[in-house]
Amino acid sequence: MSRVISVCDREADMLSYIQDKQKHNERFVVRTKHSRALIEAKSKPVNVVYAQEKASKNVTEPLRWVLLTTEPINTLTQALHIVNIYTARWRESIRSDQETGCGAYLSLTTYLA
Repeated sequence: MSRVISVCDREADMLSYIQDKQKHNERFVVRTKHSRALIEAKSKPVNVVYAQEKASKNVTEPLRWVLLTTEPINTLTQALHIVNIYTARWRESIRSDQETGCGAYLSLTTYLA
């Protein structure tokens, strides 16, 4: 596998996208869109990271992410690395918005591991 990891928002939570990535041995982190069974008949297994923001007085509804990935998640450190990869996607989107000045929104970012 290459060092490139495709980092995608919920729009990429499609079985065909995930199967294509797996078929070509491409690495990915995809935020899920739907609550559904994670095991699909024709897809290879993927790892799942569930991340939830800590409750606080300033947050009415904490963020909750379910992230699918090809990356190993055998330890807490590895799981936190997946969350960091996904949050880097948001930083890239904001920077792109500021650079273009037209509110362009990136739904796909690549990350070099």
